[in-house]
Amino acid sequence: MLPWLAMGHIYPYFEVAKILAQKGQYVTFISTPKNIDRMPKTPKSLEPFIKLVGLPLPHIEQLPEGAESTMDIPTTKNCFLKKAYEGLQDDVSELLKTSKPDWVLYDFAASRMSRAHTIGSTACFFMTRRLYNFFPGGGGSDPAISPNFLPKLKARCPVNGDVNVRLAMDEGSEHKFDVNILKNIREGFAVLESDARLNDDIATKNVIDSYFSPFGPLFEPSFEADFVESVVNMGQIGVKTGFLGEIRRVCSAFN
Repeated sequence: MLPWLAMGHIYPYFEVAKILAQKGQYVTFISTPKNIDRMPKTPKSLEPFIKLVGLPLPHIEQLPEGAESTMDIPTTKNCFLKKAYEGLQDDVSELLKTSKPDWVLYDFAASRMSRAHTIGSTACFFMTRRLYNFFPGGGGSDPAISPNFLPKLKARCPVNGDVNVRLAMDEGSEHKFDVNILKNIREGFAVLESDARLNDDIATKNVIDSYFSPFGPLFEPSFEADFVESVVNMGQIGVKTGFLGEIRRVCSAFN
């Protein structure tokens, strides 16, 4: 497994790794040394099945010293982190030659599955319009934000403030992979606008509501199992091949 260098990807991938390990599968989980250190401890019973491999990130001049994740940099430098991520290719290839895996799972910001937002942070850069210029012509905040939550968001991301300030995407549960992100979306505590919009459409709202059955947890779907299924489904989506797409030489511009 080689997830993108963002904790919102690394943590969910690690959950998948644990589920596979529980079924007796051996998993090699690859990231950088700093990101490996940030991960939760592998349960003792699963240690024989999960091997954590920290590969040093290639040096990219535009990246700050020690930056190994999106949480270490402003969003304007994400393209350079991607370049460093792609630079792991040779080391990963050597590892694959020796380990000879049956499957390889990797991504690069491939999924906008909002359930992944249960862990990680975003930047005030992405909040400005939602907090201060939501309506056409400018002005106003997204009415989907709870009045009890709006002052906190504005205090964290004030007008003309530092757009690189980070804030948790899952208020109150940003370090735990759980269903709380959906609870926040229902109650107006979604941080990202893309998450909040899920509660506007009847189809996606019904999916969210299904995790909060009035008959209790026994009648609710499994958040963790459904997330794993989502990851698998995303991995089955066809990619562009041949002349249908292009691999950018510079990640911030078309070739």
